[in-house]
Amino acid sequence: MKKIGIFILLLLSIFAAGCNQEPFTKAENPFTEEEKGESEQSPVGPNFQIIKSQVFSVNKPNACLKCHVDLLSSYQRTKGVLVEIEEYLKTDGMPKGGPPLPEETKELFYTWVRLGAPE
Repeated sequence: MKKIGIFILLLLSIFAAGCNQEPFTKAENPFTEEEKGESEQSPVGPNFQIIKSQVFSVNKPNACLKCHVDLLSSYQRTKGVLVEIEEYLKTDGMPKGGPPLPEETKELFYTWVRLGAPE
């Protein structure tokens, strides 16, 4: 858990430091045009689809979507209950009657929230 937090902090620091740099010139750019297009489409961190598939997914034994499909299948509805979800995860209140989510899964969710819960 501590290693994951340090890793995330390191990634965010590297990202923040890169924001002040001048963009690559064509000669300095290490990406081909195809690779550049792929890298620009990749999100910096988790987005709603990643959270939905890796945290809320019905394919997991303690899936949130089994009971809360009405709240968690829509980005807008999920964003409206982020505070409540965080509280339940921090206190292991969910999934009800099941084992708590793994720490890595919780950390992925917390990272998404810290990044502003991007869609």
